[in-house]
Amino acid sequence: MSLEGVLLIDKPKGPSSFEVVRRVRALTGQKRVGHAGTLDPLASGLMVVAVGRYTKLCSYLTEASKVYETIIELGVTTTTDDQEGEVLQRKPIDHLSEEETILACQSFKGVISQQPPKFSAVKINGRRAYSMARALEPFELPLRSVEIFDIVIKEVALPYVVLSVHCSKGTYIRSLARDIGDFLQVGAYARAIRRFRSGSFDVELAEKLDDLDKQSLPLKLLSKKAALGGMDAIDISLSDRENAIHGRPLRMVYPHNKASVAFYEDNPVAIVVPDCEKTRVARVL
Repeated sequence: MSLEGVLLIDKPKGPSSFEVVRRVRALTGQKRVGHAGTLDPLASGLMVVAVGRYTKLCSYLTEASKVYETIIELGVTTTTDDQEGEVLQRKPIDHLSEEETILACQSFKGVISQQPPKFSAVKINGRRAYSMARALEPFELPLRSVEIFDIVIKEVALPYVVLSVHCSKGTYIRSLARDIGDFLQVGAYARAIRRFRSGSFDVELAEKLDDLDKQSLPLKLLSKKAALGGMDAIDISLSDRENAIHGRPLRMVYPHNKASVAFYEDNPVAIVVPDCEKTRVARVL
């Protein structure tokens, strides 16, 4: 029987998200492996990896909000907006106070416009931004709207500031660090980034990447309703199971207002969405 489910991994600094997926493919023998949210190589923390038919949930799980902790260093800018890049500029920060720094960080709470880092996986006309940046090609990345639900200032020890950030999908913590530095007119970069939560999944429940092997991995896979990470679940009748597996609208209208996973006798059948006065099948599982 093929392995399937959702695997929570605590990624260390160093490997790329693709390398994590490649390792899970090798351990499971499954080609269908995907993840619900990229982590930069220099970032650590929670990666949600899906195996088998649960890869069909990835685009929905990616929609979940995230919680990160980051250390930003004020007074320094880099080419990559993190510790990996070359230093572009240094500015004195002696004039900054702790109170001024805290107010600057808190001003980013809410819906903001953000430009992704040039060294990122964003595509421009089919090409990755980081490839163009490495080739020193001129380009501009469009602004995107993201939401910072909360910023908690955990420590200020200038030039360093430790932040806990609860944000919407698509938020770049490196860009947030850079923009806080720009706001204070001294520059900044993200010295460290760690993801703690994605939806209802928590890094405390994740497995260390280096601890996984072919024997232990199957026992770590979350399945059924435990694999939903905050997505709604609905239980459907036998007749609606037949409708769902054939992609037909369900007979019953279920009380949900977003994409949900339909279950029959505790087995996932399909992803369903509200559509006017009916429940439509978006994807059969």
